[in-house]
Amino acid sequence: PTKDLNDSSNGCKLKENVSSFENIKTYLIVINNYDLRRGKKYSFNYTVSIPDDVTFNKASYACHTVYFKINTAGGTLESSVQPNKVGIRIVRYFDFDSLKYKEGTTLAVSGATYMISEIDEEENEVNGRIIRSTLEGKLFLDNLRVNQVYTFKEIQAPENYELNSEIIKFKVIENSNKELEFVLLSNSGFDGDVKLEKDENGKDVLSTVVYDLPKLSLNINKIDKDTKAPIQGVIFEIDGKRYVTDTKGQVKIENLSIGKGYVLKEIYADGYYSRNPITFSVSKNSSNEFVITSDDELFNNSKITNDDKTPLIQLNATIENEKIPT
Repeated sequence: PTKDLNDSSNGCKLKENVSSFENIKTYLIVINNYDLRRGKKYSFNYTVSIPDDVTFNKASYACHTVYFKINTAGGTLESSVQPNKVGIRIVRYFDFDSLKYKEGTTLAVSGATYMISEIDEEENEVNGRIIRSTLEGKLFLDNLRVNQVYTFKEIQAPENYELNSEIIKFKVIENSNKELEFVLLSNSGFDGDVKLEKDENGKDVLSTVVYDLPKLSLNINKIDKDTKAPIQGVIFEIDGKRYVTDTKGQVKIENLSIGKGYVLKEIYADGYYSRNPITFSVSKNSSNEFVITSDDELFNNSKITNDDKTPLIQLNATIENEKIPT
């Protein structure tokens, strides 16, 4: 619209002819014959009322223009001035507070790096914020926005753990009772229950739990088949790396991956027949239990331990060797 009151296309109405101002977005205030003095400060104030049903995160702007005339020696000069727009966006915030555990335990995982990103209208990830789990396994991020879609993904796993490749997409909405609700928008979700509660300061907090899959430690106990005495100096090879048993006949092969197949080769055992290569893997069954699959019967019956004591899953295998007759 223009400031011409005689232009019917503007649809202007006088104040006394308006029954409701809710849908009126443009106002023309006429102040006739008011002298503005040079160097004097003038203030023009107005109040913006926010409707109760306004949509979160949507920005709207208010601006105004002042039209005036300047008396000069050459006559009257018409001019105008317009300040910067005033933007308003209604936001309700919540905090994200998660605990990071070793899968199947309550052992806190520190040093896990995650990114929480906003999803824009073109489904692009923007404004990513990085958080890292503390020594207590705590992942905290403040001032996330209600009604905003987010993705949550691990971008760097700590030592002894596998990177979780799942991307969780979610948002938090406000229902008709002004209560917050969690909405999962992806097939993958958080590992623990999601709770939305207020903290002691009255701040809305989303709390949950996420897990990291630990890697595997293969602990070999090498013994004489007949005497059960430990065998020192036995050389094993796995994935191109070699390992040697100590004076107790023991050796640790750490940071093996769950679900991956391996071939354990016995390269050298002084005074003993070398065993055939052993194929094995550790995976999760339908009950989420860790199980071993191997072509070696004794190895196949080895014990798997997953507890709160160590980051790695422990596979304890006893391998016997037959002594060469002399």
